[in-house]
Amino acid sequence: MSEETKSAVLSATRSRVTIKDLADDLGMSVSTISRAFQENSRIADRSRQIVLTRAAELGYKANPFARTLVGKKTKIVGVLVSRISSPFYGEMLNLIAKELRADNMSLMLIAGEHVQEIRDGLNVLMAYDPVAVLVMSSYASAETLAGSPIAHDRLVYFNRFPADRSSLALAYDNRGAGAKMANYLIGLGHRRFCYVSSGLESSTDEERGQGFAAEIMGRDLPAPAVIITTGFTYEAGMAAAAQVAARIDEIDAVFCAADMMALGLMDGMRYTYAVDVPARLSIAGCDDIAMAGWPSHSLTTVRMPRRAMVREIVRLIQSIAADRRPSSALLRVGAADIVVRRSAGPNMRG
Repeated sequence: MSEETKSAVLSATRSRVTIKDLADDLGMSVSTISRAFQENSRIADRSRQIVLTRAAELGYKANPFARTLVGKKTKIVGVLVSRISSPFYGEMLNLIAKELRADNMSLMLIAGEHVQEIRDGLNVLMAYDPVAVLVMSSYASAETLAGSPIAHDRLVYFNRFPADRSSLALAYDNRGAGAKMANYLIGLGHRRFCYVSSGLESSTDEERGQGFAAEIMGRDLPAPAVIITTGFTYEAGMAAAAQVAARIDEIDAVFCAADMMALGLMDGMRYTYAVDVPARLSIAGCDDIAMAGWPSHSLTTVRMPRRAMVREIVRLIQSIAADRRPSSALLRVGAADIVVRRSAGPNMRG
């Protein structure tokens, strides 16, 4: 697009010129444009003048709320999530926010269930010049972020390993978690197993299933059946109940990729198919969200080392903010424990 055409298009839409429009027009990054409107920010005087002059020509007005935030000492840490209703992510974010507040950092949440929503949210986020971006969304892949203004050395992936191995990533020992649950269920006398997968492209799901299957087959037992549903949600677990019920005579115990799926499956088996849990079928989850411990659920699960993970996430964000990015890009947090409750019991079916 020629300079004349760009100017004509932007001039025709002056009242809604965005920071991204201005960045595209000048061939600069969104973060550079943002810094031009901040006093005492790190930007060359000439670059600042170019930005301010062009902004005035196009009628762009910087977000006063963003300037107010930047003017304070508070630093912004972006968070990309796909499911803000997820209890697991809610509990994690509460802990992370509490730790970051002590360092004058605040979280800014970008939620989206589609790739374009994540991209649009990132453009807004960059106006706040975040010190780091925590990626919790399965939709925020390396391909999704490829055309975004965020520098990849500021990304921290949580519980997933991106194809872009230059980004920092933290994950639990998900294979170990699956293996521990298999070992526990085998110890209860179960011999016919099923793994309920989210059906999403998730390294967490894949690794938990792999660890579960490897431990079972390593004991010379048949490989677990795999039932694929439509996500990590309660509703996905409920939907999987129909498939489990259809194979109830072939299955003693079910391990779900996440607690919310297990809770949905358990309610579906009990209230839709009248299956006694755990007398006829043991059900277990993974993560140990707060709801898993409610007396009405009492879900046997794998407790992942949440506080250890939070400490590592905060440490990485602090390192990025201080321009001391760690050399190791992939980090594991291990030592999961089985939490024994009432949803899994001894095999009573022989």
